Amino acid sequence: MAENEEDNIEILDAEHFRGDKAQKFSHSAIVMACMRKALELGSKEMKGGYFNIKIDNRGNETRTYVSDTRQDFIESVNITETLMSRDLDDEYNKAKEKIQQEADEEYDKLVKAEEIFWKELNFLQKKELIKEGIIYYKGCINEKLLFGEKWKDLKVKVAHKILAELGKVVSRCKDYEMESYEG
Repeated sequence: MAENEEDNIEILDAEHFRGDKAQKFSHSAIVMACMRKALELGSKEMKGGYFNIKIDNRGNETRTYVSDTRQDFIESVNITETLMSRDLDDEYNKAKEKIQQEADEEYDKLVKAEEIFWKELNFLQKKELIKEGIIYYKGCINEKLLFGEKWKDLKVKVAHKILAELGKVVSRCKDYEMESYEG
C-alpha cells in the first residue's frame, strides 16, 4: 500500500452527518433512533437477500448484494434491545421468555415436519436434493427448504413481538420521558 493511500480519510454519507459542540450524549435519543429504524425496517416488505447481476457491454459481470430485509429488521430489534439492556425489567424478561418459549415450540414443530419430509422422500429424490446442496441434519432446519422460510418468517414475528415489548419498557421507564429542546 502506498503511503498516500493510508492518509486518505473518506467520510461516508456526509449529508446525514450532524455534529454540534453543544450536543450531548443522550441514551434516550439513541434508543429512540434505534426504535425508529426498527419500526422503519419492520414496516417494509420482508424479502430474502439476493444478488443483482449486471453484465456490461464487454461481458463483465457485476454482482451487487441486496440485503435480506427480514434479517435487517431482526438485527435492528436486537441492537435496540442491547442498547436498552440497562432498562429491561422483570416484566419485560417474563414477556420475552414467553415469546421465546412459543418460538421454540414452533421451531420444534418445523424440525419435526422437515424430518417427516425427509423420511417420505425416496432415494432418487434425496440424491437430487443433495446434488443441489440441500442436506438433512437431524434437529436442524435447512434454510433452502420451505421449512427454512417458515422459520425466517417466525423469527420476524418474534422480532415484532419483542419490539412491542421494548415499546412497553419505554412507556414504563422514566428515563424516556419527553425531553425539552430549545431551538
